[in-house]
This record gives sequence, structure tokens and C-alpha cells, in this order.
Amino acid sequence: MEDPQGEWWENDHDHDEIPIAISDLPDTIINYIAAYYPDHFIVKAEWQPNEQYEVRLDGGMKLYFDAEGIATNLENEYGL
Repeated sequence: MEDPQGEWWENDHDHDEIPIAISDLPDTIINYIAAYYPDHFIVKAEWQPNEQYEVRLDGGMKLYFDAEGIATNLENEYGL
């Protein structure tokens, strides 16, 4: 599977997500989180096979962004 930087990763089929360093996230994602979730911080970021980023914040919030860094969905720790 190819990550957003064009690197190829072997897929072990147990985990389709590719870990992404927070510093490698697009500025649009960092700016969005700073603007809308200023009291939270990123604990994990992944690139998913459906070509979107999944960003987990402290407190259980998951945010999803497309390949350009535009927010597409969110879930809290209860799946809402």
C-alpha cells in the first residue's frame, strides 16, 4: 500500500493502516485541530487504505480527513 508521501509499505493484512508521524500530517489537518479542538492533542495518526487520514485525539475522539486534509467525519469514544 502507498502512503501519502509515495512510499510503499508491505501490508500484513492484519492491519491495513499505516502509522503516520504527526509531523508528516498536512498543515490543513494540524490547523483544523488547533482551531476546533484547541484543548486536545493528537495521540496517533494513520493513513488508511481508503486514502484518508485517521487522527486520534486524547479523550477518544477520532477525526477523519481526505487526502487533501479536509475533514470528512468524526467519532467519539462511543462511536458517535
